[in-house]
Order: sequence, then C-alpha cells, then structure tokens
Amino acid sequence: MTFAAKKSTPVRLVVAILTTAVVAGCAGAILSSVAGVGASGPEVGITSPTDAAEVTAGSSLPVAADAVAQAGAANVEYKGVYDDGTAAYLTQSASLSGLVSLALNATLAPIAGQDEGAALIIVTVTDQTGQVGADTVKITITTTNE
Repeated sequence: MTFAAKKSTPVRLVVAILTTAVVAGCAGAILSSVAGVGASGPEVGITSPTDAAEVTAGSSLPVAADAVAQAGAANVEYKGVYDDGTAAYLTQSASLSGLVSLALNATLAPIAGQDEGAALIIVTVTDQTGQVGADTVKITITTTNE
C-alpha cells in the first residue's frame, strides 16, 4: 500500500507494537505479529471454489478461504451474487473470536429458483479495528440436461 502525503499534512511517526498471540487450532503454536496505527486490514484468499469453476444450479456450494488479520478477526461474511448484484446464494456471516490466522469454511445454500449464469463468490473478513479485507472468485452456475 502506498501513501502519498500532501504538503500540508504533518508527518506522523507510527509506532508498531509487537504482540504475541496464541492462536487456537494451531497446536499451541505461538505467532508473533506486528500491529499498530496504520496496520493493513485482513488478507483473505478463497481456496475453493476456484475461479471459473462450474457449479450446478440448485446445489449447495462449499466455500473455503484462508485469512490473516493482524488485529484479530471479528467477523466473516460469505456471499454469492450474480453479476447484477442479485443474490445467487443465501448470505452467511459469523462472529470470530479475535484469531489472527484462520481457515474459513462455509456451505452456501442456493436461493429458491436459482438460475444459471455468472456469479461472484465473496468472502469478507472484518478485523477488531473495523478494517476489511475480501476476496472474490467468479463461477458459472449451470443447469443439467437429463
């Protein structure tokens, strides 16, 4: 991330605070992280489905993602929408307990009467400071002809 300072903007010294967090689910591993003013928001990467995946209309869709939130994760939202923004899947959200590194999994249920077409799967993570990170993959919803 690049920041451009205006001539009238005073330069501020940002002091990072070194914190040590014990992350549940990591077999007691201790992770060191740097958090502080100006820290970047969560990093999110959808691992499944993959970009350009084809899924069958009317089927549930498993979604998996990895996220790192240096300030601790507070919330995650899973959404599936058509290119025009209308819902393709029911949105799911969950509160998180401030973990720094997490593996996210959910299964999105299709909306009633789901149509074929291009759709976006979006996973959004909000951290404890309100900063947001997201990832999106594009899928194609198809119908089966039997």
